[in-house]
Amino acid sequence: MEMKTQSEKDKQKEGKKMENRVHKRLILKTECCKFQTAAGPYQFLEGMFHGMMGHYNMYKDGWLHRDVSDGNVLLLPEPEIRKPLTRFECTKNLTKCVGVISDGDQAIRWRELDRKLEKRRSGTLPFISMRLLNAWNKNQPVLHTFADDLESFFWVILCVLLNIGHERKSLTIDEGRWLHKLLAADDPDSSETNKRSTLQMLEASVLRTKHKLSPVLKVFVPFFTDIIPLMNEATEAADELNSDNLNL
Repeated sequence: MEMKTQSEKDKQKEGKKMENRVHKRLILKTECCKFQTAAGPYQFLEGMFHGMMGHYNMYKDGWLHRDVSDGNVLLLPEPEIRKPLTRFECTKNLTKCVGVISDGDQAIRWRELDRKLEKRRSGTLPFISMRLLNAWNKNQPVLHTFADDLESFFWVILCVLLNIGHERKSLTIDEGRWLHKLLAADDPDSSETNKRSTLQMLEASVLRTKHKLSPVLKVFVPFFTDIIPLMNEATEAADELNSDNLNL
C-alpha cells in the first residue's frame, strides 16, 4: 500500500503552493532491507534498537527526524563496524551495527526553540503519534517532540510484526483488523481513533491476558510490557513541554 506523508496530504488538501526544493539523489553503497526480512526476533529487535540509536545520534547533533516509518528504519544486509555509543552503559560495547534510520527529509533543528509550534505537519500517517494526531484533528498548535518519534518506533514495530503475521496467515481476527485499520486510515481523526482502540486491545492482551495473541506477537510480550508504560510516560512529558511552549 502506497503511503504519503502527512505534510504531502495537507498540501494537496489545502491547495497550498508547494515550497521550492532542490532535488538531490543520494546513492548509498549499502542496500538496506525491510524488517520483514529479519532472521528472527533477536535480529528484529536488535536492528530496531540500532535504528533508535541512530535517531538519538541525530537528536544529539541537534536534529529531530519527524518521519519514523517502516520505510525509513531498515536492516543492514550484513553487520557493519561503527563507533559505539558511550552515553549509555548498555551500548558501550556495541560496535556492530545491524539497523539504521534513513531519509531525514523532514528533519528540523530542534534546538531552535523560538520556532513556532508546528502547523506544518510531518510524518507518515500509520506511524504518527496519537498526541500529534489529536492536536491536528482539533487544529491546535503542537510541538513535535522526541517522544512523538519514539512512539512512531512503536507503531513501526507493531505494523511490521502484524505484516509478518499476515504473510504467515497466523494473525487472529482482531489482529487482522488492527493491521487493516492502521494502514487504511487516511486522515488524522481515523488514524488516532484506530491507534487508540488497537493499543487498548493490545494492552488488554499483554497486561491482562484477556485476548489471545498470535505467535508472532506473543514472542514480543516482554517488549510490549516494558515499552507501553514508557510510551505513556513520554507522552505526558511531551504534553507538559507543549503547554510550557504555549505559555511562553
